[in-house]
Amino acid sequence: MPRAKCAIIATYVICTIFCIPVYITFTVSKFVGNDGAVMYRVDFSKIAQRHDKLLEKINFWLFSVITKLVPCVALTALSLGLIRVLYEANLRRQRLKNRAESDRSHDRTTRMLLAVLLLFLLTEFPAGLLALLSGILGSDFFNNVYLNFGETMDALALINSAINFIIYCSMSRQFRDTFALLFLPKCAKTQELTPITEPSRTVATTCV
Repeated sequence: MPRAKCAIIATYVICTIFCIPVYITFTVSKFVGNDGAVMYRVDFSKIAQRHDKLLEKINFWLFSVITKLVPCVALTALSLGLIRVLYEANLRRQRLKNRAESDRSHDRTTRMLLAVLLLFLLTEFPAGLLALLSGILGSDFFNNVYLNFGETMDALALINSAINFIIYCSMSRQFRDTFALLFLPKCAKTQELTPITEPSRTVATTCV
């Protein structure tokens, strides 16, 4: 648990520092529309425009490659590796336990991993690809294409975070038990204290 807490804290700190280029690359600019109405839009900051738009290019490459595309490739490789290990473990388990029980456990875990992987790829890979093209093609592509899909990609990221919780709860009993233990301690404690009725059995005794 201490190592898990350190990993969580390190993730928050590293992500905050790593996203500093994103914070200073964009700004909200005001302009007047054709009908005279004042409107606002996301635009590049003055700092991002300096030195031949160096910060703008760095930001798109960091955001697209390191925070989007690399995690997609890494998660794909890790998930496929986990599925392969689970498949091999399932084959070994079949020799010792009931085949049907082993198959059900293996199938549930495999489906959960595949669902999490596919959902992550569908929601994160398009954003990384568009950001990469923005870094290669420049600000014209960002203004004409990337911004038009900005709200859609943000909605997909939120959907990914929300549905992952549902996937874990519906497919993993261990996740449900851990969630109940953390957030519903009274119910979990009551469940732990519920006596288990054992089948009656006859014990031979010897009288002296």
